[in-house]
Amino acid sequence: MFRLVALLILLFPIALHAQSFQVTSSTSLRVKPDSKSEVILRVRSGDQGKVIDSKKWWTEVVFKGYKGFIKTAKLKFINNTPPNNKSSKYSNPEFGKSKIESVKNNSTEAGDNINDTQKTIEKLYSELEKARLDKAKISKELHKTKLELRLKEEQFLSAELENELIQRDLKSTEKKLKAVETEKLYTQRELDIARISNHPKEASIFKSMVDVTVGGSMFVEDNHQEAANGINVEAKYSFSSAKGFGFEGGLNMINLFESNKFAPFLNPFLGVSYGVHENKIGFSFAPRVYLFSNPSLKMEERTETVSTTTTLTPSVMFGFGANLKFKISKKTALTLSGSFMRGTQKLKETGTRSGVIYNNTTKNNLNIYSAGIGLSFKL
Repeated sequence: MFRLVALLILLFPIALHAQSFQVTSSTSLRVKPDSKSEVILRVRSGDQGKVIDSKKWWTEVVFKGYKGFIKTAKLKFINNTPPNNKSSKYSNPEFGKSKIESVKNNSTEAGDNINDTQKTIEKLYSELEKARLDKAKISKELHKTKLELRLKEEQFLSAELENELIQRDLKSTEKKLKAVETEKLYTQRELDIARISNHPKEASIFKSMVDVTVGGSMFVEDNHQEAANGINVEAKYSFSSAKGFGFEGGLNMINLFESNKFAPFLNPFLGVSYGVHENKIGFSFAPRVYLFSNPSLKMEERTETVSTTTTLTPSVMFGFGANLKFKISKKTALTLSGSFMRGTQKLKETGTRSGVIYNNTTKNNLNIYSAGIGLSFKL
């Protein structure tokens, strides 16, 4: 309001003393009272404006909102009296009357100008106030937007931090799982060791044993003609390492059914074995070397012309043995055995025939198959 009053005080004297003019011939509105100064705009004959001040050669005017200078000779004042022409009141007897009319017109016009100016100022003030409110609103929205953006950034940073924590938790969990798996493996290994330690007898029952089996044997020559059958008894000792390799040795005894007296074949043997042994069952296979012999075998022939005795010469035979064992108790197992040997049987006949000394050796290839069942005893 103070600025409005000050503006009115400044405009009122100008509006009160303002006088109109009319251009008599086309000319220029210039920046300065000089014909060489810059032209503001061109004015035409009949154009009107307000006079600020008038001199002999130049008059200061306001035209279409522009303030400048026009040559006085090109102007016609509405009251036919220039504002600063002092001789006019003496030459014109109606000066006082016209002056009064001029002042009235100028006052009315000044009042209108003041009203227009006031309205313009109020309009500008209203627009300025609106602009200020709009600016405050925009500033508030901008502040709100900044707060929302800051909140979003904090949420984003919080989400990143949370994600990083989750990743750390995942890595920690993975390490813990690996540690648990490792501990589980160690625990399982310790349990296995403890189980073996707690049951040493069960784990080693088939490692060192004495086997005794009884069964049958069959002697077959190469021409597949059956030679003889008999009863077989075998006793052996076997040892097996933790990896399954071992050795065995024993005696295989066979007595033929056709023998009139007890004259068994005694066949000691040695072998290298390989086996698989579990807590409840065991199996082994062994290539063997046999010494085929029968010290008590003597077949005599006595006639008028013949007197001979036939004996068996010991010979080396090769073969194999296999057995399958089932655990019965901590120290015994049921054993199923089988063996095979092959070699040359040498029968030596000595004596006299028709009074002549007779000495002859008969050789033939012999295959001996044996099978039996018995018990094994842990040492």
